[in-house]
Amino acid sequence: DVDTAEPLGRVDLLIDQSGDAVVAWVGTSGGTSVRLQRVPASGPSGPVVSVSATTIDRASGFPQIAPVQGGCLVAWVDAKTPARIRAAVVALPSR
Repeated sequence: DVDTAEPLGRVDLLIDQSGDAVVAWVGTSGGTSVRLQRVPASGPSGPVVSVSATTIDRASGFPQIAPVQGGCLVAWVDAKTPARIRAAVVALPSR
């Protein structure tokens, strides 16, 4: 399961080199933030990683993820004025 608490949605997904899915979304439980989680084909999902605070505003868009060595590149819109694109490389815990 991915974020069974209060997901806002706005999902992106990739399959990494090990065959695991990595899911990015905007969640609202405990504060609105861009989140990542590794979801293997079998076995338990990894911990949820909070990448950055964001807003529920439509202008904040959808997080985008791409594989990089050792983790994922995550990009999202910081909808504060002036709006900016933010990015971070996040190392995900291995399974």
